Parts: sequence; structure tokens; C-alpha cells
Amino acid sequence: MTAAFTPIKIIGLNDQASSSSDEGADMMRVVLDLSEQAPPDWAEYFNHRWKQHIYMKKSRAQVSGKCLEIDCILDELEKTHLPELRTVFEETNAAYATFYAKREAALQAEQAKRNAEAAKLAEMKKTIKFD
Repeated sequence: MTAAFTPIKIIGLNDQASSSSDEGADMMRVVLDLSEQAPPDWAEYFNHRWKQHIYMKKSRAQVSGKCLEIDCILDELEKTHLPELRTVFEETNAAYATFYAKREAALQAEQAKRNAEAAKLAEMKKTIKFD
């Protein structure tokens, strides 16, 4: 059995990786560190959900690996964008937790089936006669 899914959170601003953005003069490409490496399915869900999420002054954002990049005006990051990012993170964590639980249950069921087949073959091997 594998470890349980740990919800992913934004844990800090990576000022070393952040830089000016190609989006405009006042815009910055801000890199935010995540608590965990985002599994590819989690990142894909977040990125898709973020594109659908609508609010005033919305900025481009994308998760990759253990960071989130957002192009925004720095003064708007904390009050405008972080609450919206947290909302989509909560939705993504909930959806991924459900997906993860179903996937783990399916893997466990498959393993149980293989174990039962192996036990049946081992039992048959003890009793079967070939001559």
C-alpha cells in the first residue's frame, strides 16, 4: 500500500526564481513554492481548472513540479490573486484526493486478485499429479 495523498499548499515566494514578465511593464513572473512536488495529474487538473476560474484582474498561472508561476502586478499578489489561487488549490486537492483514493482502491483490488490467483496456483501445485 502506498502513502496517502498529502494536500498541496503554497508555502512561500521564491524571490530568486521570480523575474520581470513579458506580459507588460508592471508585470512580474512570480514563482511560488509548493509544499510538495505536484503529481502530473494534479498539475494538469489545476492548470485546467485555473483557466476556467474567473475573477477580476485574473492573471496567467501554471503549476509545474514544485512551483507555481503567476504573471501579475506585485501589489495585487497577496490580496487579489492568493485568495483565488487558494480556492483553486482546495478544489484541486479535493478532486485529486478522490481520484487518488479510487486509483489506490483499484490497485489494491488488482493486487488482491493476483494474490488470490497465486494462492490458488500454489495450492493446485501441491495436489496436481502429472504422471
